[in-house]
Amino acid sequence: MRYLVYTLTIILAVSVFIGCGKSGRKVARADSKTLTVYEFVEQVPKEYRGKISRGQWIKIAHDWVDEQLLALFAERKGADSDDEVRRRLDEARRHILIDYLRQKVLSAQIEITPEMINEYYESHKSDYIRESDEIKALYISVDNKSYADSVKKALKAGASFCEVARRFSSSYSPRDSCYIGWFTRNDLLPELVKPVFNANVGDVVGPVKAQGSYHFFMILEKKKEGTLRPLDEVRSEIRNQLFTLKLNERLTKIVDSLRTSSDIAVDTTLIDSIANSFK
Repeated sequence: MRYLVYTLTIILAVSVFIGCGKSGRKVARADSKTLTVYEFVEQVPKEYRGKISRGQWIKIAHDWVDEQLLALFAERKGADSDDEVRRRLDEARRHILIDYLRQKVLSAQIEITPEMINEYYESHKSDYIRESDEIKALYISVDNKSYADSVKKALKAGASFCEVARRFSSSYSPRDSCYIGWFTRNDLLPELVKPVFNANVGDVVGPVKAQGSYHFFMILEKKKEGTLRPLDEVRSEIRNQLFTLKLNERLTKIVDSLRTSSDIAVDTTLIDSIANSFK
């Protein structure tokens, strides 16, 4: 029954949301400017939309109103006719258009297959040799001794490390939970290096006080300098590298083609004159 009520609630919410978009209802207005439902929602990253409070949603709308009022006021004060403002707007426009080309047009045409990733890894293994000792761990950070004592007590009682992190940690992330991945000695505060790197796999380290906070680590894995990172660990990194490489190749081809078919000119003599004027 609870599941049915929950499902009906979600359907109703979605229907209302879609209805707002179709009817053209606006979340906010500032003189001639209006904020649509889509524009309003897009101001909040997807992973946080279900987590922020009603007050935070309302503040986003009011912040938008304030920004629009200030922008309109700036226009009335002559901002649109200012050369520097025009230059910056033109620069922003170019960047937005190129970003659209990258994200919406070219990215959809690029496919990175598992075979491509495997081949790249096999031919670039030397790039994935660890240059120093590394540890993979879970992490909790709290700001006062009272919280540190509570964390210590909960962990000693056998509570889940990440559940304790969710309740107490100031560094807890909804996306990554309490997982901080791999790190080296150089990534840690000096006070943390010795207790963390002297610990064994499975140990819980902490609380260790450093820079006003109390830190806890659960050691998941340890790897020595000179060992090879496995493919599964670097797969995402390789995919991003290959994707960026393919994207840049396509952009280069497009630019070369456009240069051939467009009317362009670069006055190197004038450039020399400008450069020499600063010497």
